[in-house]
Amino acid sequence: MFDTRRFDREESVILWADVHPLWGGPLLLCIGVTLEGQWHVLGFVESSVQDLASIRGLFQDLLGRELSPDQGLL
Repeated sequence: MFDTRRFDREESVILWADVHPLWGGPLLLCIGVTLEGQWHVLGFVESSVQDLASIRGLFQDLLGRELSPDQGLL
């Protein structure tokens, strides 16, 4: 359910992505922050910073689940 959750009812104004060492490997986390200041993990993928294909796949997945940059994101 987590990886299929849609974002068309949520509005993130800040998008933050960073690699953290978790469970023995690098994990790219993507976090959204709403106008109310609530933080939500939007997605994650096992990836290093240099792995462009994994990063691109994560962001394409988020856009496919209706994460909209139309109103602007920081």
